[in-house]
Amino acid sequence: MLRNRIITSTVLLTILMPIFYFNCLPLLLLTSAVFCTTALWENTKIFRIANKYTSFCSVTIAGFLSFAIYYSLDLSCVFLFCIAIWLFCFMPALIFGLPAVGSFYDKLVAIGYITTIFGFFLAIIVLFQYSRIYLLSVMSIVWVADVGAYFFGKFFGYYRIAPSISPHKSWEGIIGAWILVIFMTVCFSSLTRFKETLPILLVSKWGWPSLLILTTLLVAVSVTGDLFESLLKRRVCIKDSSGLLPGHGGVLDRIDSLIPVLPLAAVLQLKIWY
Repeated sequence: MLRNRIITSTVLLTILMPIFYFNCLPLLLLTSAVFCTTALWENTKIFRIANKYTSFCSVTIAGFLSFAIYYSLDLSCVFLFCIAIWLFCFMPALIFGLPAVGSFYDKLVAIGYITTIFGFFLAIIVLFQYSRIYLLSVMSIVWVADVGAYFFGKFFGYYRIAPSISPHKSWEGIIGAWILVIFMTVCFSSLTRFKETLPILLVSKWGWPSLLILTTLLVAVSVTGDLFESLLKRRVCIKDSSGLLPGHGGVLDRIDSLIPVLPLAAVLQLKIWY
């Protein structure tokens, strides 16, 4: 399992790092389209809905986003809408549960999740054009949080966050992840060479308290994304969204923590830079 994870991670990094290093937007667009299509296909498996239904929703949302991009509309409304979906729909679902599979309300949840997936990939494209360093710094916060939660939870985990949703996630893991992320962001903020990272921008704009508060918020939001996908999978009794990424599961399994974070980071970017 570990060997497969390492091999898959190496392949993904081999694909992604040249895109960031050479600032290749066309290749990013192509890669995003492939991963987005794959994520939407996995979405049909999680929600038990027909491919044609997902295709219709996907084409409609993609058409709207393409229209917005082509006419240079203010995309912050799209990101705010994604944030609202998480705040008023998906986060309460972690407490109150999801509607029955196949019901009308379940289809609304599916449309909402499709929308947030599009919003996530759109945020990647927007932030990449503004600053690759900013985008990588935000994604690094989520990746470090995931690693910290895994190792702290494995060695110190006792009190479970949501045993009925994800039995292995613990409060100790989340606290460890938060400590590790805070340490990393403080280190980032001292590297003045990388002035476009999120930590440095936050400290220079609003001071150190904003770094602590907003970093904590990003960690909490990433955990929410992870738990919500776990809730979706547990409801239909599957372990992974697919088996396309050996050792990792599916695309959604890799981006679940990032899906709610990137739109929020895009809104923060607009507030910080303007």
